[in-house]
Amino acid sequence: GNCCDLSHSVLAMARLSGIPGRYFHAQCQYSDGVYGHVVSQLFVDGEWVMADASNNGNSFGTVTFTSYTGLHYYEELPF
Repeated sequence: GNCCDLSHSVLAMARLSGIPGRYFHAQCQYSDGVYGHVVSQLFVDGEWVMADASNNGNSFGTVTFTSYTGLHYYEELPF
């Protein structure tokens, strides 16, 4: 699946486990360009932590994009 599909899966599993989650949507800068991207964020130990399952270079709390613009947070995706 794409980043939206994977974020849906991560958030569904987290929410079923009682972990609050939201969607992070932005134009993200990668080494090869800027792309629209959706990432799950989970509320753990009092802070929002990135949980991006779309790239093998990511780990819990760490993502491969270097910067972002046009940030939006969503409880549910409007698209």
